[in-house]
Amino acid sequence: LPGQQIITSVLFLALIGSGQGVYVGVGLTRGLRAIDPATGLKYKRLAKADVDGLAWLWVDLDVAGAAHGHKMPLLPDKATAIALVTSLGLPQTVLVDTGHGIQAHWRLREPFIYGCVDYDDDGVPIIDESKVAADRKAGEELAWAWVKSFLIRAKLMGEAHVPGGWHVDPTTDPSRLVRCPGSYNRKVEGDHRLVVALECDGTRRYDIDDLRAVLMPEKLLEPYRYDSDILTGVLAGVDLAGLWAAAKTFPGHEPPWLTNLFEMDVAPELEALWGGERDTDYRSDDSAVDTALIP
Repeated sequence: LPGQQIITSVLFLALIGSGQGVYVGVGLTRGLRAIDPATGLKYKRLAKADVDGLAWLWVDLDVAGAAHGHKMPLLPDKATAIALVTSLGLPQTVLVDTGHGIQAHWRLREPFIYGCVDYDDDGVPIIDESKVAADRKAGEELAWAWVKSFLIRAKLMGEAHVPGGWHVDPTTDPSRLVRCPGSYNRKVEGDHRLVVALECDGTRRYDIDDLRAVLMPEKLLEPYRYDSDILTGVLAGVDLAGLWAAAKTFPGHEPPWLTNLFEMDVAPELEALWGGERDTDYRSDDSAVDTALIP
């Protein structure tokens, strides 16, 4: 409703003006619906099941520095990250300097709303529920292939500089959040950086076929595809207790098979646990650790 939009806009501007970090979702949603099985309550932030469509495709490129303690070789600087974006040959709609990296977004000519078959006289989407699941699968596949294509591009571009090339965060979930220009990146204590839109051209809009045309060839994407059997097979027979003990003794320890697993984006919960990113739940809850290891 118009009144709600005004209130939301005022609150949004107030948050930006406060010097805080402000995030927006890349996916379209009609609200939180996904239920946390542990509590029976709705998740506090978007989950995949809450995403009802796509208006953009995106890539989030971290650069090496104090904000990112990744074990893999990240892009060396922002200029290289921008060069990776432009190597696509499809000009981005928005280019953002996040303070410690680069985000780029390509806007769809028309939003891809899952299950939409038409619009009513007020412009509200008419949804055919029987089509939603197939459309969601297609949207998630497109987002996955888009980000993985950049991961492959970064590897190829970086091979002359580091073994195996540069690393790109393989997060492909359309429910993810990105930083909003005008807010601040406070990831490094004492070094708060303004998030800046370097470029914005609303005329750059693309059909889905335009976006699919610049994806990496399927033969390069195929090794990154997986199903639950891969994770089950990889973890079968692994001495997990010994693995955790080695990790605690040698913080940099990461077996090659585990590195490959993370590169395939098979087990994001396991990767977050391994990297110590879930400080609140995992350190005090053994069952949460066990859950993270379930495919």
